[in-house]
Amino acid sequence: MTPVMTEDQLWAHPQVAWLARTGRRLRRADQERPWVLDVALVLAVLLAFGLPDLLPGWDHGANVGTAALPLYGVGALQLALTLPLLWRRTRPRGTMEQRLALRDDLVRSAAPVA
Repeated sequence: MTPVMTEDQLWAHPQVAWLARTGRRLRRADQERPWVLDVALVLAVLLAFGLPDLLPGWDHGANVGTAALPLYGVGALQLALTLPLLWRRTRPRGTMEQRLALRDDLVRSAAPVA
């Protein structure tokens, strides 16, 4: 039979305590310099979603028409999709509306013509 951990034992676990300390540090750093976390988020999103489009010969299976764009066009599109995330704190509604409009335009332009 597996012993059941109580809540006190769970918080005393080294990994849980490390995660809690890291979360407090991130929250404190975010309050002191919010732009640092925003820039890190934009760079992470840009790398995660933009890198497959920018690498030549990478078939990521997406059904969008970015393959027909030149390299600078793909880069500009990725920047247009990710840079508004810098304003997500001050203008969250405008940021999401802009991203959705760009995404809808991209999906509509990549739709197969019947």
